[in-house]
Amino acid sequence: MVEAQAPRCTDGERRQLRSPRVAYAATVREHAVPVRRPRGARLASFGKRNVNGVPTVFGVLEAVVDAACKPQWYRVQLPLRPNGITGFVRAHDVTVARSAHASSSTSPPGA
Repeated sequence: MVEAQAPRCTDGERRQLRSPRVAYAATVREHAVPVRRPRGARLASFGKRNVNGVPTVFGVLEAVVDAACKPQWYRVQLPLRPNGITGFVRAHDVTVARSAHASSSTSPPGA
């Protein structure tokens, strides 16, 4: 009988979460303070809702996991200038959801 092997991770290991067909979104629970790197300098502060009154959501690029493969931080895309700014938010400050999507480089069926 073959036993299933538990995933192995190294504390602080980064795991990419994006692919051409799947994306992840992080919604702020109450308050999130993105930093340049885990335990690094503060970049900004975001509440549960943005200036338009809708939930604050970040695109998730990767997770920083502990030795048990549990996410501790997420590297996210931030709605800051200049465009393309990324930072890290604590995993317990956001709720992450998976969304299947087609990449803009993917042709629609039958094209």
